[in-house]
Amino acid sequence: MRIKQNKLTEKPDLEYTMHGTLIQVYSKPCYCVNIVNETSRHCYPLTPKQYEVYMLGNNPKKQAEKIGKVIMPR
Repeated sequence: MRIKQNKLTEKPDLEYTMHGTLIQVYSKPCYCVNIVNETSRHCYPLTPKQYEVYMLGNNPKKQAEKIGKVIMPR
């Protein structure tokens, strides 16, 4: 279930851009990620483990290691 944008009153814990999309990670009022692109803004709840992955920021290799996936070199 999505979280309403007006509930996001605190500053994000982390904010970065990935593929032209703004990613905002929050721990207050709850663990959630706000995904903002040109056409929409959606905020989704996260588990504490998912929050840790998003907090690794714009580093797909570290995110993949955290969730236990292997990234193949190109």
